[in-house]
Order: sequence, then C-alpha cells, then structure tokens
Amino acid sequence: MLTFNLIAHAMDLVLDCAAIVAGVTSDELAEAAEVGRHGDSSIKAALDIDWSEEQARSDALTRLLTDVEALRSWIGAHLPQGEHDPPLQRALEMLARVVEQDLEPDPNQPGRSRIRKGVAKDRIISVEDAERRHGRKSKNRTINGFKKHIAVDVDHGLILAAAVLPANRPEHEAEKDLRPEVERVGDVVKLHADRGYLAGRWLRDLHQAGRPAISKPWGHHTSRFPKGAFRFDFEASVATCPAGETAPIRERSSGRAVGFPTVICQACLLRDECVPGSQRRGRYLNLHDAEELLQDLRDLSASPEVRAKQRERVVVEHRLARLRCPPTRRVAGQPSHARVRTSTSCATA
Repeated sequence: MLTFNLIAHAMDLVLDCAAIVAGVTSDELAEAAEVGRHGDSSIKAALDIDWSEEQARSDALTRLLTDVEALRSWIGAHLPQGEHDPPLQRALEMLARVVEQDLEPDPNQPGRSRIRKGVAKDRIISVEDAERRHGRKSKNRTINGFKKHIAVDVDHGLILAAAVLPANRPEHEAEKDLRPEVERVGDVVKLHADRGYLAGRWLRDLHQAGRPAISKPWGHHTSRFPKGAFRFDFEASVATCPAGETAPIRERSSGRAVGFPTVICQACLLRDECVPGSQRRGRYLNLHDAEELLQDLRDLSASPEVRAKQRERVVVEHRLARLRCPPTRRVAGQPSHARVRTSTSCATA
C-alpha cells in the first residue's frame, strides 16, 4: 500500500503545482488531463478493488501508472515552459523517483510493472517530508523517519549539542554536528558513547590521546572463535591465536590483516572451533581501523567496574526520554505539544 500511496500523493503534488502554473484549479487540470486525484482520499477507496487479489492489484497499478504518463504528457504538451518552474520541476522529479524506486518490469506480464522485491537504497517514504527514511534500531526493530542524537554533560545533565539525521544514516555521521559544538564548550576529558559511534573518529581520537573512551564493544556474529579471542600486539605487529600460535600483522591495500599459516591451522587441535570446515587455508582476520580501541574495549568490558562506568550513559537515555514526552504541566506561553522525531541513539561527553 505504501507504494500506491506514494505515487498517488506525488501525482497530486504535480497536479497542484501544474494547476498554479496554468492558472486553474487542481480539479480542473485533472479533468483536462483526464487523470484521477487518487491522493485526495484513501487510495483504497479511490481505486476500489479487491486488494486481496494479486491480479486486481496489478490492474490497479497499471491504471495508476497510466494516469502518471497521461499527466506527464499533458504537462509536456500544454505547459512546456512550466517544466522549468522550480516547484513543478521538483514535483515531477519526486514523481519520477517514487515510480523508479518502487517498481520493476513484471516478467509475467510483458509491458507491465510490478512492485519491486526488496527495498531500494535510500528509498523515499514520504512525499510531504522527502528526507524521511527507513532505518533500523536493531535486528528486529525498524524505524521510519529520523534519528535524534544528543551530547550531554554527564556530570550536570546539560545537553551540549543535538543533531537529527535520516533514519538510514549510520550513527557516527552525527559526529560532524555534535563534536564541534561540544568541543566549543571545552575539552572532552572522558567520552561515553553508544556502540553505533565506534565507526567514527571521535572515540578513536580520544583513545589515541590517552583519554577514557567508554563504550560497549561490537558483538560477535560467529560460531567460531571471534576476533576477541585473539590477542594483538600492535607495537610488535604480531597476533596470537587461542592456541598460542603467532602470525604477523601485515599492511595491505585494503587495510591491516592477519593470516595464520595453513600448515599450522591444519594440524591444530582447535581447528574445528576456529576455521570453517570448507576453508582450506588457515584463519584469516581483517583488522578494523580502530582495532586498538576495540581490543581495549573488549578487555575493559570484562571488568565489573568498567561495566558500571558504561551504565553512566543512562543520563543520555533519560534526556532523550524527556525530549520524546510532552511536559506534564503546561507553562503559560509554552506550546502544549511539539512534533518530535524518532530518538534512537546518542553520544555523551
């Protein structure tokens, strides 16, 4: 249904903009172009089909796309100069994008389109707010809209910086907005951060400067020995496996990596717990640019004292919760409610 709604709303936006250029009402222009106004009410009511029938949905989509092409053709024939009017031009671009992102040729019905399998990259989910995106908070929790990021002084609870990004953008991209604002206030002596920020530079830079960088490390998604089971001596550029064997850390064009010799891994008693059965070579590990930080975080997370420090970041969750909720008491001159965007992640300083 989202695809039908997006196309219908994008069509109505084009109709409204074209009507202004033509100096008529939207309904008059729709009648002249012989197209329907599908977005004025429920798309289900406008198309009036049995939505449980696949062929009925396909026929309805064809009807909708026929109207799209009829509207484009009418504008091209009667408002050629209007295509260069900025609002109409942007509306036409939006209509083209929502059609392109959500549809693909139907292999079972030549000449027709069907709704695309899967989700297009950077998919628009709202015509009215084109920056909204699909996102994911966790494996089982999705987000539609935006992510709100804040930086908080954990000692005083003051919000020092805030940023809002489309929900599909990685958390660490908020650094470009948060970090300058925080550092303008003063030096960061200790940084608590959600693990989503580990891919950024802020935690890494503080760690290299010898200042506390506190975060939960990334989890492991393997049934074999995870990277955390290996030890890395970055000064000596050597890695040690769970069986005590060593191998050099090498610089490659794609970054640092460790490859344990095949002959050693084949004879190892721990092979079945370390090397996939179909893999003939020895264990191979790619190292992250922030591997020094990640190893320290894995080591520190084993300490109850450090786990207690990690929980200090709860002050940020409290601030986000308060931003999401309207005030329980209305103050004179203050609005009774406010539109807030989805809060999903945060960094603290």
